[in-house]
Amino acid sequence: MGETYENALISFKNSITSDPYAPLSTNWSQNASVCSWIGVSCGLKHRRVTALNLRDYDLAGTVAPHLGNLSFLRYLDISSNSFTGMLPFELSKLRLLKVMNVGANSFTGEISTCGNIPREIGRLRMLTELYLGYINGYQGGVPAEIGNLSRLERLNIDNASLTGDIPSSIFNMSSLTYLSLSNNSLLGSILTLLNTPKLETLYLDHNKLTVCQVLSDTTLIHERPMDDETEMHEPMQLDISTSAGDEESDQRGRSKSRATKKERPRRNAPRPAKYRDFVQY
Repeated sequence: MGETYENALISFKNSITSDPYAPLSTNWSQNASVCSWIGVSCGLKHRRVTALNLRDYDLAGTVAPHLGNLSFLRYLDISSNSFTGMLPFELSKLRLLKVMNVGANSFTGEISTCGNIPREIGRLRMLTELYLGYINGYQGGVPAEIGNLSRLERLNIDNASLTGDIPSSIFNMSSLTYLSLSNNSLLGSILTLLNTPKLETLYLDHNKLTVCQVLSDTTLIHERPMDDETEMHEPMQLDISTSAGDEESDQRGRSKSRATKKERPRRNAPRPAKYRDFVQY
């Protein structure tokens, strides 16, 4: 295990200002192997850090840019904590990353004209799952560079104060099966959804979108969220409702309606793939 990985994690630890359950302050000791630290997983053969899972530890502080030095990291989940500041663009150096979940934190401040979802995220070409939602500090819209993630299967940016149009580049991602952009202030038409052949699950409720000709040829379904007591998803109709008042339509065939489904829990970010699947390298 090179010192680079240990130094990167120690820098991350040093940027934490509150560790109420003490997984870092008591367990992350330089006298022990990095691979034995809570939340850290290493490849079985070369013992490189391949996964970091610190979900829901109520950690506070900023995300150290040194995490970008974990060059073999495939799984990153720091969701459901209280991280603040900006997402460091150095995370774009994690070229092998497949799952990234930073949702349900308190990131703030602008990184670029796209808001504080860094456009550099489009460099993570190996990503299959990306979760950026449940953060009210974003300023701006969805970076068009996300459309460069050709392997992406699941994208969630719920409840994130996003504005502007949904970039058309998102609908060119041929691998996308799940898309959730609920509870934002996004604008525009969703006719371009017809360009996503594998899309199975879609949440766009509580936005300011219009529907052109009601997507009559699609076969999309809307999956009901699953909580800890639910064993399976119950399919329901595609949810493309907006928050723009009572039902109305105009001569162009656009329609708007109130969202009728029950409000989903908003504090905890979605659970991505199991991190144990990323320790075999």
